[in-house]
Amino acid sequence: GFGLVARLFDRKLAGIDAMRGVGFAICRVIGTESELLSIGVSPAYRRRGIACSLLRVAMERCLLAGARAMFLEVATDNIAAQRLYESHGFRRVGIRPDYYQHADGSRSNAYTMRCDLYRACGTAPARTTDRAGR
Repeated sequence: GFGLVARLFDRKLAGIDAMRGVGFAICRVIGTESELLSIGVSPAYRRRGIACSLLRVAMERCLLAGARAMFLEVATDNIAAQRLYESHGFRRVGIRPDYYQHADGSRSNAYTMRCDLYRACGTAPARTTDRAGR
């Protein structure tokens, strides 16, 4: 697994690194699958494309680590996050009833979403051929 942090330089997004910053993404890779465990941006820095950049870099890093797909869970009422994920190629594949527990004891559902990293990152898998070249 790994974590990414977005940092600012002179009020502009300077890059993604493992230092300190205004946003983060935490992922893990197991075999050919990866999972976005958490992603967040400080409220003062939202709506600037930081989450988009973090997600894109996280997807690329997981692909480089051998993952072919990425999974995540998102609250069914978090429309903004769902749109972000869908814009990066994620599609709903299931629902997890009562996935989130809130401070008041109530619970809410989550969608499970999946993304084909080769398709989303614009990289085709290497073709394998047999001895006859097929």
